[in-house]
Amino acid sequence: MPNYKAHLAVGFLTYVGVINLIPSHYYATDMIADGLLLCLIGSLFPDVDVKSNGQKIFYSLLAVLMIHLVMLKAWFWLSLVALMAIVPLLVRHRGIFHNILFLLFLGLLFALGAQCFTYDRMSLILCNSLFFTVGCVSHVLLDRFVSFIKRLF
Repeated sequence: MPNYKAHLAVGFLTYVGVINLIPSHYYATDMIADGLLLCLIGSLFPDVDVKSNGQKIFYSLLAVLMIHLVMLKAWFWLSLVALMAIVPLLVRHRGIFHNILFLLFLGLLFALGAQCFTYDRMSLILCNSLFFTVGCVSHVLLDRFVSFIKRLF
């Protein structure tokens, strides 16, 4: 299967494709860097259920988020994030995190969860959710493509 560098490269190409499909009046210039970062993170995310660079990034980001939530005394959100941290440890590799419908649902959940924190930046939240989700989907499609090619030869 492809390594993290291949997933990052395809994530970058996916980002370039998506950013060129979105009319420029739908996003601000500060969204461009956010979109790239989230697309790259998304391209590594499906391997969060196995020891990988994606898992290291995921748990590092969760740790920062959890510290932030403790500082805000947002105990409900902290408990949800803690549950999110446990899920990858309970599932098998190439299970739900390689299911495109689950990843689409996760992107929607990301957008809805972020909306709870802010109402005035909805376009930013939707763009970030879109870029994360297409990054995740690019990972799964690359894995499937490589598996298909390997079966041919």
